[in-house]
Amino acid sequence: MSEISKNNLINSYKDAENIRLYYKVMQTRREISFGAWKIAKMLKVWGRRGTINQWINGYKKPKSIKGIENLEKLGLIPFIVTSTESFKLFVRIFGFRLSDGCIYEKRRSNSYTFALYFGILEDAEWICEDINRVWSINVKPNKFKGSEGYVVYLPSYLAKLYVLMGSPIGAKTLNLFDLPNWLLNLSNELKLEFIDGLFAGDGDAPRLKDGINSAESLSISFNSEKKLVELFCSKFMRKLKNMLNSLNIKTSEPKIEWNTPVISKDGKITYSVTLRILTQKENITKFLENINYRYCSRASKQRDFVLKGLRGENIKEDLFLFFESNGEIPPAKNICVLMDKELQKKLIEEAASYFKNGQGKYTKLAEFLYKKLNKFFKIKFDSIRDNYIFDWKYGRRFIPLFYLRELSFLSNIKLKSILPSVEKVRLFKNRNKFAYAVDKVFL
Repeated sequence: MSEISKNNLINSYKDAENIRLYYKVMQTRREISFGAWKIAKMLKVWGRRGTINQWINGYKKPKSIKGIENLEKLGLIPFIVTSTESFKLFVRIFGFRLSDGCIYEKRRSNSYTFALYFGILEDAEWICEDINRVWSINVKPNKFKGSEGYVVYLPSYLAKLYVLMGSPIGAKTLNLFDLPNWLLNLSNELKLEFIDGLFAGDGDAPRLKDGINSAESLSISFNSEKKLVELFCSKFMRKLKNMLNSLNIKTSEPKIEWNTPVISKDGKITYSVTLRILTQKENITKFLENINYRYCSRASKQRDFVLKGLRGENIKEDLFLFFESNGEIPPAKNICVLMDKELQKKLIEEAASYFKNGQGKYTKLAEFLYKKLNKFFKIKFDSIRDNYIFDWKYGRRFIPLFYLRELSFLSNIKLKSILPSVEKVRLFKNRNKFAYAVDKVFL
């Protein structure tokens, strides 16, 4: 269902007849200005005249009515897809609710408890600020009993709408919940809001591989009860994969982790179902450029750091300071550069000439570099002598900045003069295909 009218919402309440009567009474009052007795007689509900008298005098309005009116004020009833901040927040919280939230039905009071869970206070306050700013609903974090986390409770009338729009009731692991079609049919902008909320709750925090400007594997996992897990995988997780793919974000196939069952205290067995974002640089960059991890500050900060790494921005400052200081400020990272071929050839030849012309000068250069820099780069002496030096000379290999500093000293070529000839840059452990082109914009 992609649209819910006010009438649809009324029909979902157990006291739907009482709600309709209230609206008839108030409409009649506005049109004719009769008192309670006459309205009760006209609508043939004489036994309700006392209640009607209270209604028209502004007392004891049905709780359901208050909820409906609040949803109307928020612009969520009738439920129509829009690009308003209110609707974006609704979609984002829908995603977060499926990850780190729960809706429980309170049968006695015919209402719901709607809770969102957070590990730290900062994240709970973040969502409270959005809810207060966009919906003008005053919510605040509560310390969660029995743990170090926090919980934010949302009004029951919001829970009602979320349930109508496809949110499961009760423990998610024991429910075969699905991804509603109305979410799949949203615009790309709104799909990203949903995914943002989903990953803020249950997605991996982004990380860079050690010493490499490449991202670690990034995935999202949900647990499902043993009897439901295969169907959950083929329904919800498959639809989530399709949603991500529709945004041109490549993923793996959803996978059930059969080797790692989780057994609860009451003996329930659940299995994790995992969907992975493929870590090709262009793919993971596109994902992180669009997913902010709102309501998970740790992941959000790491996302910014990883994006800088994937774009090469974490190299820029180190590279610039190294050259401008003529090598006196060493780079914090093992950065390598590829220069103009003619300059690179001249650099190696001049550095070798420092050890005098004749046979063995390249071997002596290799010995010098090996003794000087072996503690930074575990490169065998034979490899430096037989491969690296000549690959550097003919522009076939990147030169690490630590080596470049020594070569600059030996060749008497100042580093500042080398900077304009640098064409590509990468980290030492990165493959050449991950190198960044160096141009005036980058520098």
